Amino acid sequence: MLAFMALMAPTIINYQPYPIQWDEAYYATRIACMNHAVYGGGVRDIVDCLAGAHKGPIMEVLSLPWGPVGGGEAGIGLAFVSLAVLLWLLAWATYATQIRSGAPAWGLVLAAACICATPFTRAASGSLMTDMLVGWSTALSLAFIPLEYAEPQKALRASLLRGLLWGIALTVGALSKVTFLAFFLPIGLVLLWLRWRRSGLRPLAWALVGAFIAFLPALVIWSLFGRTFLDFAMNSAFGATGAPYRVPGMTLARFVADYFKALGLALVPLAVLLILFVRSLFSQRTGWAWRLVPVGIVLMYLGISSRTGMQEWRYLLPVMLSLPLALTWTPGGQVGRNPGSVAFLISMIVGFYLAVPMVAKPALMPLRHARELMESLTHGAPMEIMFALDGPDYNHEVFQLARHTAYKRFQPVIVDTLAYDEINKRSLAESLDRAARSDYLLFLKPGFTLGPAYTRTRTDEFRKLAETKGKKLDVSSEYDVYQMH
Repeated sequence: MLAFMALMAPTIINYQPYPIQWDEAYYATRIACMNHAVYGGGVRDIVDCLAGAHKGPIMEVLSLPWGPVGGGEAGIGLAFVSLAVLLWLLAWATYATQIRSGAPAWGLVLAAACICATPFTRAASGSLMTDMLVGWSTALSLAFIPLEYAEPQKALRASLLRGLLWGIALTVGALSKVTFLAFFLPIGLVLLWLRWRRSGLRPLAWALVGAFIAFLPALVIWSLFGRTFLDFAMNSAFGATGAPYRVPGMTLARFVADYFKALGLALVPLAVLLILFVRSLFSQRTGWAWRLVPVGIVLMYLGISSRTGMQEWRYLLPVMLSLPLALTWTPGGQVGRNPGSVAFLISMIVGFYLAVPMVAKPALMPLRHARELMESLTHGAPMEIMFALDGPDYNHEVFQLARHTAYKRFQPVIVDTLAYDEINKRSLAESLDRAARSDYLLFLKPGFTLGPAYTRTRTDEFRKLAETKGKKLDVSSEYDVYQMH
């Protein structure tokens, strides 16, 4: 267990300074929003905060254990700690589930070595994103399949507890990212079938009760805001939002080949696991088809990913984490073995202490500059700041984060952007009208890293409008600021 967790640590714990850019600023904003809603607002504020999210809202709970301090600037660093501890818990639960289902401990260590050697799992370490959460909730959910097959449970208490564990893993995945639905449906159907056939109808009913209790928060949130999550996910995967990231001429064969080439040295332990897995299929004929099911689900997701627009490696973290672990389902281990509460306690203490220094990880200078500029422009009065040109470090999401961490001071201020108007099918006339009606129009100055080319297609027209109808102010070292009339 210690070897497994030690190999997982570089994929979870990272002390390198971390820039709060577009997506990270978005998640940090949602975190601050929920903290203020819980500790300074009410039910209506909580609902409004959830309604403002278009991505999975699991991140919004990360600052809540820290109290009201989690809603300010300090809460960003504390969110890194919470996320690392949550990932550590999911990794440990996956290991314990695999051990209980009879997976050999040395196989799990070999799988951990494969995950640790994968360049992208280490690159994603310590990021304020949901991709690792999706990866580990997928790995844990897939681990339930060998557990249900190898260790049926008929007792009431055991069935309820197992259902609760199902519900927790599925809740984390379902509230992290819509792409988890690609795993949720097949895994759920397989678990229901195995539970019924291996344990019986009544144990299945009690497990469903436990799963429903644990999954209830996700069910409520999805019933209220699921349409928003689905619309954004489908547009990102197959619509206009994902179009700029789509690789022309990409085929399934090329995508899969590129994926395995990118694993680098991780191919060595993965190849060893694959050889041992195939050998076990021939040497142990009992249940050989069921052992192929988790691997098949992972490969199915890999195939689906080749057809979407968002072909970045971070979207394949569920494959990078789950495939090596799925290949450890080979006979030989002791079914029902319990890692023990002492081992769990040691692992959690070590994980927490490793995570604590990550509180100093985020680079917050752009956030502080955004707060200072907002103060000088608005003094907290109801005004609209519109971005015509931004970049990864200085953008409208960072200003939104500055608004929420300052809470009531800048709540009347509206922050918006024109950068995505064209991809969102707004006409040039509509964009120019939005720019003209704002109080301040901002352009990132030359010398700073700019956003993707598709966010800059109308910049010249916005600049002409600003110079014609606005007054340029010398108030920022990062932005050309125009006060619009």
